[in-house]
Amino acid sequence: MTDGGRDLKDPASLSRHDSPAVVHLVDQQVFVARHDVRESGWLWVTDWQEQQTLFPPQRVDRVERLELTVNEREDRSSPPTYAIGDDDLRDRARRLAQPTVEADGVQEAIADGGQQ
Repeated sequence: MTDGGRDLKDPASLSRHDSPAVVHLVDQQVFVARHDVRESGWLWVTDWQEQQTLFPPQRVDRVERLELTVNEREDRSSPPTYAIGDDDLRDRARRLAQPTVEADGVQEAIADGGQQ
């Protein structure tokens, strides 16, 4: 998937390096494409638009890893890709990865003072 020339995460075609999860913070939940716990205990996450954030251990309650399924592939010489196993979570990730035109339109309407 692309958005204006930049690559976006596709929750139906993830690499073996991706580790989608729901991160339960003390004040919110964050749905991420990749997570990694550093030796220091800090949690490094990458969201569905490839933005990275670092959370201190005292903000993280728990990390709930999502189940992945292996995609069928015709070409056995290429590495396998993976998909989020739960259809609803995969759709949610897809929406987070690619902001909708409707959301952009709403933001523009508010910036213009609303509809006349």
